[in-house]
Amino acid sequence: MPHARPRPADPSTADARADARARLDAALRPFALGTHEGSAADDAGVALTERRVAAVARDAADAVLPLLGDPPRSAHRVRRLLRDVLTCTWGEFEATYAATLDALLALPPAHPDVEDPAWDAALPAAPAAPRAWQQGAGPWRAPIEGAATVGPAGTAGRVVRRGARAVLLTSDGRPVLVNVRCTCEPAAREARPAVLFEHVHLRRDGTILDVLAGTACGACRAVVP
Repeated sequence: MPHARPRPADPSTADARADARARLDAALRPFALGTHEGSAADDAGVALTERRVAAVARDAADAVLPLLGDPPRSAHRVRRLLRDVLTCTWGEFEATYAATLDALLALPPAHPDVEDPAWDAALPAAPAAPRAWQQGAGPWRAPIEGAATVGPAGTAGRVVRRGARAVLLTSDGRPVLVNVRCTCEPAAREARPAVLFEHVHLRRDGTILDVLAGTACGACRAVVP
């Protein structure tokens, strides 16, 4: 019995998929390249905070969701797919980007009875914006080590280290490495909550000279870029 010949691909279907892929590529590529250009010279890979990755994934999802057709896809699932291409290394970029396009095109419609979580759900709190302080202002009096306080930049926590010229306070009351930059992969950072900190530099009379307010990695305790 002769074997049945395979049916040729429908040209119209292939053309439609190629067109959909091209439009998706045009919308997504600027977001994907934007997260890599600033860190191309970074030997440790892509240096992105969790909140920046989530914000870029949110904006990119808003751009590509209308291109995926009706019924609409889950914005949450789209954002999860986009994280890989936003955080991969340059060496993995092209392969990861192509796989992401395929996964987006194959994504099934969202379940109508399942509500998407917010784009920033489960993210650590954003670092407090530094408050303005003037050189002639009165001195900031830090409490003793271990005491609860609010730093000059608005971070609530405990004093970890207090000296005559500098005070370190963190949101969880444990030390952080303020002079070391975190090189953990995003997945490792997500495993433990991020830590807000303030490193307050003081003059001899106790007046604030400078304040470094930022976020430290919960895994390695170093500063997140």
